[in-house]
Amino acid sequence: MNREKTVFLFPGAGVPPAGKELNLFLRHKEHFTSYFEKISSLTGINCAACLIEDRLQELGDLGNQFFTYAFSCALADLCKNRMIKPLWCCGYSMGIYTAYYVSGLYEYKCGISLIENAYKACIKSSSGKKGGLAAVVGLNYEHLKKIITKENFQSIYPALLLNNECFVFSGLQNELAAFMTLCSENGAYKVSLLPADLPYHHPVFLKDASERIREYLLTMDLKTPCLYYRISPAGSYSLLNRRQTTFHLIYRIALTGLK
Repeated sequence: MNREKTVFLFPGAGVPPAGKELNLFLRHKEHFTSYFEKISSLTGINCAACLIEDRLQELGDLGNQFFTYAFSCALADLCKNRMIKPLWCCGYSMGIYTAYYVSGLYEYKCGISLIENAYKACIKSSSGKKGGLAAVVGLNYEHLKKIITKENFQSIYPALLLNNECFVFSGLQNELAAFMTLCSENGAYKVSLLPADLPYHHPVFLKDASERIREYLLTMDLKTPCLYYRISPAGSYSLLNRRQTTFHLIYRIALTGLK
């Protein structure tokens, strides 16, 4: 495969399963099991059992993040073992944790600890406020801003701008529900509440998480990455040495809480 045209793009928090995970897991059970077993041994969460028994919805917010990270890392390594190797690694939201693992910045278990520590920091920062993420497809940003302004939504924040008519919004649960209803009434093609319990990427509710995450990042054993990578949102392409990568990792995550 032409490596110059190969990019791995990893999903973030709140992404529901695609429906093909179990089939792939069973076809390469020994390979995938080793990644899930590491999650289980470190956190006590049995992602493999939930996948096999069709109970992924029981994992909860943090468990879903562990599952997404483990499955993404395992799939990326499976591709690399078959000589499908990327030139770039990209990650939406917490997909950066997988992108950093695949790029060689840290070992697999370090990503597990980073996810857990970032989640705990965000829980503490949110002060018990019930938040979440909502995806809206089919309305442009100006239209969406008018809805937010007209209804005086105080917590609704554009967490991810994926293209001109595809967005993920962060906010408190009550306002998100009302916002989604209005988006549907205004002609949105699709609105969906993502399986997340916190208002990720929110600059107000998670602002205190940044310093806690920064302190933890400074304790991590980071290595020199071997790949280009991009971080979304607001990511930029760069080939970085160890010092630059360390700063970029701290800056991107600490700036907005959990990414």
